[in-house]
Amino acid sequence: EISGEDWTYVKKDIGLEDIIENENSIVISPNPSQGDINVIYNNDKAFVGKLSLYDINSKEIKSIENQVLNKGDNRINLNPVNNGSYLLVFKNKDKIMTKIIIINK
Repeated sequence: EISGEDWTYVKKDIGLEDIIENENSIVISPNPSQGDINVIYNNDKAFVGKLSLYDINSKEIKSIENQVLNKGDNRINLNPVNNGSYLLVFKNKDKIMTKIIIINK
């Protein structure tokens, strides 16, 4: 572990299985969406972390602290959000999951 004044770098080895699990952990529907999304979470262990929505300029549009995803269907309202493409990021100390979503009202 290496630390600086405003940052910390922690090296963590991951295997191909970790990447595949991360890619398949969530499914977003509908996509495109009108602002309400269904997040299908495919992991037995509940996820608790921060949900962030970023626009194409990397500006954070919305964030929800302590978002809980249980295995199965989870409804999340992203409104008010304008039409466009966004990066949806779920992050906690153990995992980062990202998906591209389209809002089209």
